[in-house]
Amino acid sequence: MDAAGSVVDSLVIRDGRVAFAGRRGDINPAPREPTLDLGGRAVLPGLVDGHGHLMLLARARLELNLTTASSEDEIARMVAAAAARLRPGEWITGRGWDQTRWAGQAYPGRAALDRAAPVHPVALSPDGNVLAVCNLPDYRVELFDVSGGIPMPLGDVPVGVDPVSLRFRTTNELWVVNHISSSINVIDLSLAA
Repeated sequence: MDAAGSVVDSLVIRDGRVAFAGRRGDINPAPREPTLDLGGRAVLPGLVDGHGHLMLLARARLELNLTTASSEDEIARMVAAAAARLRPGEWITGRGWDQTRWAGQAYPGRAALDRAAPVHPVALSPDGNVLAVCNLPDYRVELFDVSGGIPMPLGDVPVGVDPVSLRFRTTNELWVVNHISSSINVIDLSLAA
């Protein structure tokens, strides 16, 4: 179609660009010029869909952006700063760190979050899809799916009183690393509900 809405049956492509759009009778190809008969099928241009996910953008503005954090201590400082602005018991959420860029590559642990925000539940996630709440007083990790913008409980996993770190291996697999016994529990998040 052109600006007037006409349908054409032939295109001439030169150097990767449309050089002509019109009727077959208006084209006089050279004898050895390659042609391709599409048998009446439509040709559509490549489209770029520039759009925004406004709910995700709004949610991202309400939580801690941890993409610049270079260590567990820096995340704890960011959490403590957020806690200072909130009433006791209000949630602190954040996402976006990449521990593979940190010395030691260890995930943030519960102890640092407990010190940073002792009266706030803290929910952090590296990718923003699954939350693991790291500092609940009854020694369990609570899991939520937040991909839809609203936290939907997936279940919880008891982790005991020892310091633990959480490691998302995949979107469906969480490792709970116990720092006292050096044990690792692998949790299939698809079964956590």
